[in-house]
Order: sequence, then structure tokens, then C-alpha cells
Amino acid sequence: MENIQAFWHKFLEIQELLRQESSEMPMDELLSALRKIDPRLYYHLAEWDDGVDIFFSAEGHADLMPVLERLKACAPNVEGWGFVTAFEALIILGKRNLTVFPSTENGDVLYQMAQDGDDLSISRDVDFSVVFNNPHQVSQFVENFSKNGCQISIGKPSGILRRKITVTISCKMFPTHDSISSFETKLGLEAKRFGGRNDGWGCFVQK
Repeated sequence: MENIQAFWHKFLEIQELLRQESSEMPMDELLSALRKIDPRLYYHLAEWDDGVDIFFSAEGHADLMPVLERLKACAPNVEGWGFVTAFEALIILGKRNLTVFPSTENGDVLYQMAQDGDDLSISRDVDFSVVFNNPHQVSQFVENFSKNGCQISIGKPSGILRRKITVTISCKMFPTHDSISSFETKLGLEAKRFGGRNDGWGCFVQK
């Protein structure tokens, strides 16, 4: 809380300078004060006809959202200034943050989800699919897979020869690029031991 109060003190001290584009120093000072609250935080300024908004960004870290809510709750009432909190702020401004949404297949999917209004700061069950070619492979995989709280379901044989079997692993997590990609990598290596392969992931939208 002390660092939050110090941030707003710094904001009040330099708020007039922040409106000027002649120097980046006040913006750097404000960022420094913000990152004393947590070094992962960032902010963006957006000037409109009726004032300036500060978009505080958790930069894709869901655990920072409560911190930003406390920051906003302590905001002073300053005419001409608005304060917005976001899981990732650049998307509100029509831009893509490649740190949060890298140029990968998973990054593209998550970016589209965010553009469609999915609140990625809300944890949910994410379903990962793994495909095998015979029941014995499935049994070996299920027996050896470290569940870690995940739920496993086995689909019915499908395909032309009725040999394709899809196993779905449902895990509760925040749908971030790092969490999904790292789990897919782990899952793929585990499935490969028993002749399986990854076959994508999905989850329900949260708003």
C-alpha cells in the first residue's frame, strides 16, 4: 500500500508534465514509481478530446489484476484524467503486445480470443487433446500420466479404420501463452513415449 500511495504522490507531482510531449523523463519517472509496486507492471497514455487516460497493464499476469484494482481504488480525483486497468492494455488501443501474444499459433489464437472479448485474466478449464492409434497405447499413457489435478477422459474410436482414439486432459489454468505452451510441450513429450501426439486445445469463453 505504501508503494501505491507513493505512485499517486509522484503522479500528482508530475501530472502536468505528462501532458507535454517534449520530454520522456516524466513518463520514465512514473513508470519507475509504478514498477516499485511490481516490476511486471506497465502503463500507456492515451489523449482524447476531453482528457487523458492512463491504461494500467498487468502485461498478461493474472495475479496482478487485484494489485491494479487496489491501485485504481486509491486514485485521486483529478480533472481531465481517467484511469483504466487491463490484463493487457495495448489491445484496448488496437495494438498487439508481442510479449503477451507472440507470433506463434498459440499466440494468434489467444490474441483473437482477447480481441473477441474473452477475459484471459479469468482461470478456466482448458482441454488439451492427445491422439493415439490403439487402446493399449491409451492405457499406458493414462496409467503413467502425472495428473496434477487434471481430469482425463477417453473418446470412442474414430477414423476410417476406427483406430483413432482421442484422450482429453482438462486442467484449470489461466489461458496465457506461457502456461498453455509449456503444458503442451510437457504433454506432447509424455504422449510421444506411448505413440501419441498433441491434437490442439480449447476452452470456453469467459467475460
